Amino acid sequence: MAQVLREGPHNGAFIMSGAPAKRSRENLVVAGGLLPGTVLGAVGGTATDTLGGIEAGGFGGASGILINASPEGDPLYMAVMVRDCEVNGKALRWTQSDEPEDQPSDADIAAGVAALADLGIIVRDDQPAAIGA
Repeated sequence: MAQVLREGPHNGAFIMSGAPAKRSRENLVVAGGLLPGTVLGAVGGTATDTLGGIEAGGFGGASGILINASPEGDPLYMAVMVRDCEVNGKALRWTQSDEPEDQPSDADIAAGVAALADLGIIVRDDQPAAIGA
């Protein structure tokens, strides 16, 4: 039997629209080892200069969405969608795990969507899943 390969998320595949002149984006310090489309928040849930994946229950502090995969290792500056854009909700990564038991609750996702909306990031769930999402 042939080996089945699974394609990972593509860089920026979740972006549906953004403000002119890349105004939707900022270069921010992001933890290493994250996939494109990861919803970001302050590392450890505290006010720090580094963004990373959000722990369950902390999605109300969502502060942006990672555009490209961040390489393993030390935090570095990466492009993050932080305002005035529309994104495909089916292509967002709320956790780095694909295991069902590690996925956030509907309440966590609703809190994250509301926090993103406060930034002007509109999450559309009526779109087909992005390629590789």
